[in-house]
Amino acid sequence: MKTVKHLMFFFFFISVFTAVAQNCEDQARYTQPMSSSIQKSTVVYATARGYVNELVTLSMDVYTMADDMITNRPLIIFAHGGSFIFGSKQDMRALCELYASMGYVTATIDYRKYNLLLGLPDSTKFVDVAFNAISDMRAAVRYFKANADNENTFNIDPDKIFVGGLSAGAIMALHTAILDKDDPQTDVFAAYLAERGGIEGTTGDSVNLSYNSEVAGVIGLSGALFNLDWVDENDPQILMMHGDNDDVVPHGEDFEGALNLIYLYGSATIHERAQAEGTESYFISVPGGGHTNIYSSAVYTSYVNTFRENGNLLFRNIICDPGVTSTDPFILANAELRIYPNPANQYTILQSNLNGQGVVMVYDGLGKKITSIQASNLQQLEIDTQAYGSGWYVIQLWQDNALAAVSRLMIQR
Repeated sequence: MKTVKHLMFFFFFISVFTAVAQNCEDQARYTQPMSSSIQKSTVVYATARGYVNELVTLSMDVYTMADDMITNRPLIIFAHGGSFIFGSKQDMRALCELYASMGYVTATIDYRKYNLLLGLPDSTKFVDVAFNAISDMRAAVRYFKANADNENTFNIDPDKIFVGGLSAGAIMALHTAILDKDDPQTDVFAAYLAERGGIEGTTGDSVNLSYNSEVAGVIGLSGALFNLDWVDENDPQILMMHGDNDDVVPHGEDFEGALNLIYLYGSATIHERAQAEGTESYFISVPGGGHTNIYSSAVYTSYVNTFRENGNLLFRNIICDPGVTSTDPFILANAELRIYPNPANQYTILQSNLNGQGVVMVYDGLGKKITSIQASNLQQLEIDTQAYGSGWYVIQLWQDNALAAVSRLMIQR
């Protein structure tokens, strides 16, 4: 959604650009728990009309580290699952407390759900309830932006707001982050959105609606999109995890659930499209995993840990970005550097526009140097990656004792 994309690079590299981002001196911050003292506040963020035209008051629980003196903090807004029918904001409490202990402000929101007294939903009602919920999440984003312009009760950075969710909550979060007013629409869908206040929806008062709902990144846990064409290079960082045996929300593309209500594009297809469009996307597919058991069963703990560790680093890099900008996410210095395949498994090839010899430096996600390679020709070089563990790496090209190019490499096994 952002017109200028946050670029991904690792915090140990900040000194190269002679800038230090606020709140990033402690390298544990935003990657691991720092305190067990968490406080909760409940606030009303908007009102909206329900399915029998009743006025619905929408609240959220906001979690912060009680002893945290840092201001200008990043925020993650979570939404629970439950097929847009069941569930409670309380369902995301543990996740909110975890991220709050890392230094984030976190929130878990109530949103409008379908009333089963109206009968079982058909595909039209499913889309309607989903977009009402998406409208509510966007209103929660706008609430914090409006609040930050005034009393800033929770000391957040309005440019570092992330959204996330599980199942239905992930559908909400992915649409909030990815769908924007410039995305292509069918005539039917364009008319549908126009009747419901456009992309932003109608949740909230006039002050709330005067703000935008753009976010810096999204966490989609077993989520999906209605239209794959909405994924493009202007979208923020996408983090997703999904079981490849999910029978509720498709891992790839298929109809949703046993009732076959609506055709959805799951995490695997979103990731594939994001990579093709040049959008920053990190995805873990869990072999044999179902819809929600991948987040609770000990069988899948290693997948959850890998997703969380790499996701934490990726979001930290957005938060601690010292402001280097480029229209190409793979160019951070003066030279062009391309890496393929990326993600890699056994090997990867580096290509640059640098002539002659130089040095290739490889660092892991914690800033530890893995290797340095004396290269006789920096234009093309193959690197054996079989000994590297799964995760993110930074590749630097040095020539004549000067840093010439930087990029990132994902090892995925």
